[in-house]
Amino acid sequence: MRNKCIISLLSLIRFSLYAFLTGLCVLLLGFLIFFYSLSKAFVLPMKSADGIIVLTGGTSRIESALQLLREGYASHLLVSGVHEENREQILKFHLREFSDLLDCCVYIDRLARNTFENARESLSWIQKNGYHRLILVTSDYHMPRSLVTFRRIMRSVELIPYSVSSSEVRKMQNIKEWLSFPVMLMIFTEYLKFLFVFLNLCLFFSFC
Repeated sequence: MRNKCIISLLSLIRFSLYAFLTGLCVLLLGFLIFFYSLSKAFVLPMKSADGIIVLTGGTSRIESALQLLREGYASHLLVSGVHEENREQILKFHLREFSDLLDCCVYIDRLARNTFENARESLSWIQKNGYHRLILVTSDYHMPRSLVTFRRIMRSVELIPYSVSSSEVRKMQNIKEWLSFPVMLMIFTEYLKFLFVFLNLCLFFSFC
């Protein structure tokens, strides 16, 4: 009897180890696929849209969105996530070369504090203006999670992704930078956030 218990315990340990290693391999493979998808940065939209939505998190995102606006890809731009009291003035100072656009065609969302709230507040702007096709601008590593979240909130709206190349992803495209722990940790953390959002939507909202 004792031998049977020991054998059962060893079998359970072996199975748990195999399951853990299999899960780890799947997780790492998914990360590689996730990282490979980030290489599609700076691909210009193939068609124009009703408006542009840019998620704050770096002036390069906003500059890229304003450049799309200036080039005629859309007639209006929503900057989502400007929630600090003095951030709008800082924004105007750093982007003063686009002052003509900031004064006429740019709208500021001051309420959103995370990606879900970005999508929720953007939906209000979209519904108010009757838009059906939007260009979504954010950093390359943030785009997968943003797209999943926005498509869950606004299923009837066509979203055209425009990823802005980030320094973190550019560093990891250099094999020497793969050993940079802070950079890898940031990208891997974003990957885990994406998985959490995606699986949550699949399990609870039948979004897959």
